[in-house]
Amino acid sequence: MKKLLLTSVAALVLASPALASNSTSVVTQSNVGNNAAVDQSGSATGSDSDVTQSGANNSATVTQTDDGAGTTPINVSSVLQTGDDNSATVDQDSESPFNYPPFTQNTSSIDQSGHSNSASVTQRDDGQSSTIAQTSDNNSATVTQGLAASGDSTFENSSVVTQGGDGNHVAMVSQTGNTNSSDVLQTGDTEFADVS
Repeated sequence: MKKLLLTSVAALVLASPALASNSTSVVTQSNVGNNAAVDQSGSATGSDSDVTQSGANNSATVTQTDDGAGTTPINVSSVLQTGDDNSATVDQDSESPFNYPPFTQNTSSIDQSGHSNSASVTQRDDGQSSTIAQTSDNNSATVTQGLAASGDSTFENSSVVTQGGDGNHVAMVSQTGNTNSSDVLQTGDTEFADVS
């Protein structure tokens, strides 16, 4: 197993493609204006990414794909951001055949505190799950689940979006193909949610 530990202050972090049986990436950043880009592509058994950013105006992008060889990969991504005006983007794609019970999994969790934060999660095919929790106001969350090559008819979708504070939140959830489930809770006023 590869293990990559990166810690920086006000910096750009790039974690290159995994190209291995599995890959683990840990990124910790503090201060403002940080950018973390984690690319875990072509993993046989899956990847694990953990990004923690404190401060404001930070950006985190995580890309996880498997090699399509059918070894039931498990991709796990966790992004924790504190402060204001942060953005997080997670893209997970599983092309290996889906085994049931769901051993082929995509799991993403994004937790943002502060206001005016944005989170976007795209999960294609197989055992998908996504949780986005944001506190304070003026936050946006976008979740897209399903499709890509869709040889397995894009399977177990599940999404939970929770946004709190004084409102002005936007939540967009799109789920395609099989056991869809969605739970959106927004507190405050002037909320907008679109689930399809």
